Amino acid sequence: MSFFSRLVRLCRADLHGVLDQMEDKPLMLRQCLRDMETAIEEARLDHRRLAAEQERVRREYERTKSEVDKLERDALLAVEKCRDDLARQLIQRKQPLARAREEWLSQAGRLDRDLDDLGRRLDQREAVLRELRARVEDYIRRAARPSVPASWDRTDGGREPSAEDVEFELMALKAGLSK
Repeated sequence: MSFFSRLVRLCRADLHGVLDQMEDKPLMLRQCLRDMETAIEEARLDHRRLAAEQERVRREYERTKSEVDKLERDALLAVEKCRDDLARQLIQRKQPLARAREEWLSQAGRLDRDLDDLGRRLDQREAVLRELRARVEDYIRRAARPSVPASWDRTDGGREPSAEDVEFELMALKAGLSK
């Protein structure tokens, strides 16, 4: 590694260190949470749009199915009445509608799968957001707490001050007052 590349790497690291010192970590974390909430809201909107499209496709399928069923009944009735010319016309009208009905059904199946997939991803994102929100709030609470010496923190296994320690500190305080 050449001298200049090492120097550039050192300067880059120092600049990143300075920027890290300037950043307000709680503020940055809250902004990240807001960005995630925005992304989740956009995903919810996509989910609602997809659900509306699914409903529209289902209505079209039902409408087309109803028309095909009616044309089939009419064609059968025409055959029973020996009206083959009318039956042919009805069958000609029915065939494209039957293909359209199958396409609507296929599209509805694709939308069902897409909607389920999007719903699962949305649930996962919301779970991650809840977990991160809790962790960020915990971090902010800990960062806002004044730091105390480790010897004061009883949770780290610090020992109970002895009677001699207390008496020694009391004598030091009295000596400081008498000066």
